[in-house]
Amino acid sequence: MKKLIILLFVLFALNANAQFYTKIKPISSIEFGIKNRYLSFYPYNFDTNIIYKYPNNSLFSDLCIGISYYNFSLTSNIITNFYKSDFSDINFSPFLAEYYFDLFYSYKYIKLGYQHFCSHPVINSNNTDFNDNNFIHDYYNKFYIKIIIR
Repeated sequence: MKKLIILLFVLFALNANAQFYTKIKPISSIEFGIKNRYLSFYPYNFDTNIIYKYPNNSLFSDLCIGISYYNFSLTSNIITNFYKSDFSDINFSPFLAEYYFDLFYSYKYIKLGYQHFCSHPVINSNNTDFNDNNFIHDYYNKFYIKIIIR
């Protein structure tokens, strides 16, 4: 009798576990492209000398992975910005990585969520155009309500 109860409990647990995992759906995407991004920083006193300037027409890759369970979703993106290196015809040097972390709840046309964003410089031996004072570190935390109009 004891073995039967344990067997029934295990079968029930496996069935409940299988039902839980069938409701989890993966989210993924990958994107490549070119950005005509212009971003520059000036000294505090607004002198005319630019402290930092992004390379114009930089390439990027965006990799997104996540999961959804019913109306809840958890996603993470990493966007890597890079430019063509002067050292080689086929070499590209990354210079900035942007990270997005999203946790949100969707119901019909309303989305409630939290997003964390941070960007960090990518320092490698090919980034000879920049020095340590020119790298950007950026971040924010955002709580939001989004209404989707269709």
